[in-house]
Amino acid sequence: MVQLLGVRANFTIQGINLYDSSKGQSIYERSCGAEGEDEVGMAGMADLDLHGPSKTISGEDLIGAEIFYPVSQQSKRSRGSEKAVGTELDAMRVQWPLHDSGEGHKCLVFRKSHCQVMQISCVVIENAIQAEILVKLLLGEILAQDYMVCGTIKASSSDYRGKYVTLFGERSLGIRSCRWTCLPLAVPVVCFSHGAELGLAIDVNLKVTKPSDPTYLMEMAFGLIFSVEGEVNVKFGDFEFKVVLRTPPNPYHEDLLQVRL
Repeated sequence: MVQLLGVRANFTIQGINLYDSSKGQSIYERSCGAEGEDEVGMAGMADLDLHGPSKTISGEDLIGAEIFYPVSQQSKRSRGSEKAVGTELDAMRVQWPLHDSGEGHKCLVFRKSHCQVMQISCVVIENAIQAEILVKLLLGEILAQDYMVCGTIKASSSDYRGKYVTLFGERSLGIRSCRWTCLPLAVPVVCFSHGAELGLAIDVNLKVTKPSDPTYLMEMAFGLIFSVEGEVNVKFGDFEFKVVLRTPPNPYHEDLLQVRL
């Protein structure tokens, strides 16, 4: 299996579809005006804010990508009127073979031109465990109130060679107290090897604020480690975390990792 770790580029990319030998899935779509994404290409290589993959990637044969990028169109005059300058999308497809490269960290490079480069960072894991991740948040107050959540939840393993996978990364997410809320994960499925040292680590770094009370701030920062199976409970004030990792006997079946806040 292949675990995607990140994508960097120094030119504007509108979208990326990733393919393996059996399926394709979207992993990136540029948000118009999103902070940081409009700066790509202006200050060297920049990390893209991915929203996938949502399913595991096979490492049996190859990885392919379809990259969409904007192409400016010059103003044209037609029958005495001038059309506004517009932007169209162009696409390029590229493939990288995996069957001859073996397992380990890979840096897959796509060159749009001599100076414009996109890099896909990933790791090929032969004896892999799949983990499906579900994150829920419960604010235990008697009266229902509105809150805003921001921050990150990241997963890492010794297989990732010092890198990590961003499971959750939000600048501002509205939630309601007194009920369970599923946090929208950018990457709901990860994989790591059976022999990975310390297994899978989850790092949580969240901030909770109240729109009705500018002085309210709850910060949560902690790490959890799962070797194979386990259950961890963490409590922060009115917030309660329950983390469960289940590994089925068959490594090709999906595991379930639930993080309940």
